[in-house]
Amino acid sequence: MSESGKKNNLWTAEEDAFLTRLILEEKVTVWTEIAQRFVEAGFPSRNERRHRERWCMCLSPNLNRSKITEEDSLKIVTMYIKLGCKGGWEEIGRTLGRSGVQVKNHFAVLKKKNHPLWQAADRGVILPSDIEAAKQFVGIRPRKNTHTHTH
Repeated sequence: MSESGKKNNLWTAEEDAFLTRLILEEKVTVWTEIAQRFVEAGFPSRNERRHRERWCMCLSPNLNRSKITEEDSLKIVTMYIKLGCKGGWEEIGRTLGRSGVQVKNHFAVLKKKNHPLWQAADRGVILPSDIEAAKQFVGIRPRKNTHTHTH
């Protein structure tokens, strides 16, 4: 915690740029070294896990940041039924070129909106009527991307 009592969880644009430079330009791939380089550069101390998660879940140019389609939603729910949520989010995300967090958050929106595909996941089977109902479903709006968030 900072002296004011607030957590210093937000990543700044400068930290994002530094992390990106280390990985893409300087080809640093050892997370403990990246954490040390941050401290040496005068940034707040964060452990290697936080740096890895920030890169893998937010900054990597390999992440698909486009809107999740109904087809993607169907894949997410199908794989969820097969794999479950324990360790499955990352695997599902890899198949879609997304992070596990993106997939898990989208699944949570399906659940919150009581989307027909969520109902199928809850039952453990997708019926043709679920797919038809999903095509007619209105209620999921894409969120605006934010570059800085807590982790």
